[in-house]
Amino acid sequence: MIDEAYKMIVKERTEYHGNIFKRWFVLGFGVFFGIALSYATTQVLSLVSSATYDRSGLEEGTEIYFKNKTWDDIAVDELVVNAYEFNSQQPRFYSKYFRHAKKGTHNVMLRTAMGGSGAAPIYFDPETHYDEYGI
Repeated sequence: MIDEAYKMIVKERTEYHGNIFKRWFVLGFGVFFGIALSYATTQVLSLVSSATYDRSGLEEGTEIYFKNKTWDDIAVDELVVNAYEFNSQQPRFYSKYFRHAKKGTHNVMLRTAMGGSGAAPIYFDPETHYDEYGI
């Protein structure tokens, strides 16, 4: 019985040492694949997180067309401008209704709302706006 156990251990040890090239190959491929994948991931993340265009042109355009107009200056009864609030990860809607319903957080000039609406993250940096609460 001891002889059979010894033969089995010798056989297992021979198989283990015989597969050393295969183990090193799989390990090397895994390390190489991991490095390549992490490099590709960082490149994609840096591409997505950085803006392609400068925001100053967008701000100049909204300033030329909207100047210092507020929601009371528009001729229509209701205009809704949608934007995305980064901190709460939710859409934010600007309109006459929301301006009166949520005083302080939605009381912005038209150009600020339009700038927030046109801030596609890949193309422009997001519009930074602080309300009267400093948020």
